[in-house]
Amino acid sequence: MSGLVAASYILPLTLIRRERAFPVQGRVLVRQGETVNPQTVVAEADLAPEHVLLNVAAALGVPPQKAASLLQCQEGERLTEGDVIAETPSKLFRKTFRSPASGTVVMLQGGKVLLRKEKDATPLRAVYPGTVVDIVEDRGVVIENTGALVQAAWGNGRSTYGVLRVVADSADAPLTSDRLDVSLRGSILVAGRCTEEEVFALASEISLRGLVLGSIPSRLAGIARKTPFPVLLTEGFGNLPMNAAAFELLGTSDGREASLNAQPYNFHRGTRPEVFLPLPASGQLIPPMPRELAPDDMVRVVSAPHRGEIGYVVRVLSEPHKFPNGIRAAAAVIRFAEEKQAIIPVANLQIIR
Repeated sequence: MSGLVAASYILPLTLIRRERAFPVQGRVLVRQGETVNPQTVVAEADLAPEHVLLNVAAALGVPPQKAASLLQCQEGERLTEGDVIAETPSKLFRKTFRSPASGTVVMLQGGKVLLRKEKDATPLRAVYPGTVVDIVEDRGVVIENTGALVQAAWGNGRSTYGVLRVVADSADAPLTSDRLDVSLRGSILVAGRCTEEEVFALASEISLRGLVLGSIPSRLAGIARKTPFPVLLTEGFGNLPMNAAAFELLGTSDGREASLNAQPYNFHRGTRPEVFLPLPASGQLIPPMPRELAPDDMVRVVSAPHRGEIGYVVRVLSEPHKFPNGIRAAAAVIRFAEEKQAIIPVANLQIIR
């Protein structure tokens, strides 16, 4: 019985294609085939438009039907602050209603005007260096590049680009506040885990670009979410060291530039928080593709009692396995260190490639 498993890629060299797009329509500012750097603004959009309802009839002291005939603007028209929206015809007691702000007329109805206020558009930066290989119509782009990739379990939703600094000697070495100083300003730090709330406050003070950790306790989750820079956890919440594969790859990348995209994990889209380190490649590479669990796959267990452990698939069971809690589920035999084995539900496994 095969099972589809969420994949978490840890690859020293691969080809990536990453979509950078708004969820709403905006304006794409680059062309297909263009080379972009992480700071390039690839698109812009009005993500939170502000609307104001103008009661023209009440302002002019006339019935709604009369106000409609006095309007001097149309739906879709752009107004600047102070433009005349409506005016009574009387010269002696003329009343004029002007636009309180610059914006676009969205709707005219019942002597009222709905105005969408003009505001600065929100920019969308590339985050990943590379080549624009596709345009997502009116929303963004797809960027392609080659390099090393480390995907993780959790991110706080922010993104950045900077120089990677490894401040831990081992995968379980903690990051403490005494390790932080102004010499690390603008860096993305890599460490095993962190249990100190003070680290996040001090990291903000010295303007760190980002944090890549194995884990943090759940009591720090709220602080990590509110931190102004990206926070990425390779293992998730708890007291877990960074997995050996991720630490080995990141540990040998000290001083290299990296893209840190701490986007939340989305099973349906197949996106994960990740660190990408651009590297040139000779020959043709193809992006990693999802597939079913198979013998010899390296996997990480995401639930107790083996949570955080990495092992290898011995075999995928052909029939659902009955576990001690009475639940029957697709399962696989996993070989851990020192040749110990356990039967783990497929749903509790992550492929590491």
